Amino acid sequence: MVVACVRFGDTFLAGLYGFVFSFGIFFPVFMDYFQESREKTAWVGSLGIALIFFSGHASGALVNRFGCRVTTLLGGFLCALSLGLSSLATNILTLYFTYSVLYGLGTSCVFSASLNIIRKYFKKRQSLATGIVACGAGGGVLILAPLLQTMIDAYGWQTTYRIMAGVVLVLCLSGLTYSPNVQSEETESTSVEVKDKGCHIDVSVWKEPEFVATVLSASVMMFGQYVPQIHLVRYCEDIGITADAASRLFVYYGIASCAGRLVSGRLCDFKKVNKFYVYQVAELIAGTSILVVTMATSYTHVIIFIVIYGFCDGAFITTLNVLLMTCVSPQKVPIAIGWEMQISSFFLASGPPVAGLMADSLNSYTHAFYMAGAVVIAGACIPFLLLCIKGRKPGRDRWATLGPNEELADAPDWRRSIVYMIEEKTTSDSSAAHKG
Repeated sequence: MVVACVRFGDTFLAGLYGFVFSFGIFFPVFMDYFQESREKTAWVGSLGIALIFFSGHASGALVNRFGCRVTTLLGGFLCALSLGLSSLATNILTLYFTYSVLYGLGTSCVFSASLNIIRKYFKKRQSLATGIVACGAGGGVLILAPLLQTMIDAYGWQTTYRIMAGVVLVLCLSGLTYSPNVQSEETESTSVEVKDKGCHIDVSVWKEPEFVATVLSASVMMFGQYVPQIHLVRYCEDIGITADAASRLFVYYGIASCAGRLVSGRLCDFKKVNKFYVYQVAELIAGTSILVVTMATSYTHVIIFIVIYGFCDGAFITTLNVLLMTCVSPQKVPIAIGWEMQISSFFLASGPPVAGLMADSLNSYTHAFYMAGAVVIAGACIPFLLLCIKGRKPGRDRWATLGPNEELADAPDWRRSIVYMIEEKTTSDSSAAHKG
């Protein structure tokens, strides 16, 4: 069942993430079909990706309330509905809702459920399991990008969307592979928690400096991280590369991204490897590659770029998820993932359209890519601020060795004293009753 869980997460995310991250294939098609600018067309793709992150808080709450199985089925249905409705769109504004909003919400549900089911199934090599499931995105792009281009050339983008709606609907049924035993346990525990705590916004994770640094860093980097993926095909056309050839670049991206996710996931399983440093190095290289691609003059140059960028992007996604699962207590992981996804979504949504606006104004992608690369590098440097906090070692999973009173260890002295007094009083009363 554990293997089935990982294989399902990998396969389903391959379909959902592979489609949303292959939006660059549809970008020039939508520009020509709807006769819109780079900026307005880029909003369709960037909002779709951003909504995956923005709705992370809500999807995390759904996982806590209804469990991973129900949340996954709901997400898959929303994605299938989104693609079906989008195939009927007659203008770009309609796609903002039918594709960007609905598909983003659906994918977010599946993504949150996949990460949380890993935490429940895996105690050892959790980082590697995260990398394997995260490979769904890279594997999906690897398979879908050239396939989507072929389908668009043969049937048009509307029919392509309808076919993909059917594929996603079939894939979402695979959510039934999640173990009912694990699901029943988590549903019981979370239902009790909801009754005890009621509806509220949990901000306790913001007390963790590592979490704050991770969110700030990821948010800044998201502004420039996905500019190349959205604009790549159009950029290639501007420098004389055909759309068919440009779509094949996503094959190289998919292979490199899968490799980056697996390698980084395995690295993060070693206790001596600092997860923050893996995260930062990957993004420093990614940012530099975005800067350098502006000098590309041939197809070979772009291939070299996409391989380096894809590997680093895969490592970034995996290490980001690992950091979120280790910088807070296990009970707070869904909340931490939700906060990070929600905040970074604003930066992710605005990055590609701003780059498109710059390209429209200057009639060139050069300065847009300069901006994107510089922002990614700046975001990668933010975790260095943790070195200024006394006693903090970035990348150390301090929650792995703490016991039931893990949150109490960080409480003020007065609170610890009161709790210890209560515990001593309870112990003495129990002993007296036993003797009596």
